[in-house]
Amino acid sequence: MLSELDMAVYRTVHDFPGGAKALATYLSVRPGTLSNKADPACDTHHLNLSEALAIMLVSKDFRILRALALETNHGVIQLANLTGVSDMELLDAYTKMNQELGDVAGAMGRAFADRRLTHAEFNEISREMFEAINATLELRRRLEAVIDD
Repeated sequence: MLSELDMAVYRTVHDFPGGAKALATYLSVRPGTLSNKADPACDTHHLNLSEALAIMLVSKDFRILRALALETNHGVIQLANLTGVSDMELLDAYTKMNQELGDVAGAMGRAFADRRLTHAEFNEISREMFEAINATLELRRRLEAVIDD
């Protein structure tokens, strides 16, 4: 049985528009070599971390990163691009964080209204929690971007 990581590497390489051949061009490697490194059944070629990073940066596909996090019991959160931080963007980020926290509370209130929790309700709460975490981390990064020591 293939691991999540094996599948993530394989899918990232082969789901790239044009497949392994197109991705190999951007990475300056031979298409056959890249295909072999992405093939979990191939014992002669192995992807190293620098190559995995290059694949993710070129493809903008971070399934490999998410699979690594999953296999080590960690999470992955994409951080915001902070070019041109202004007071209004800080206020927007603060408002967004509080809206997301309200969405968590709302999802929990709906879920527990009948005094039980279903898998679907748990998934909704979990999704809202991750959105709140993302919003909180974005506000943190925006605040950090305006530090003036």
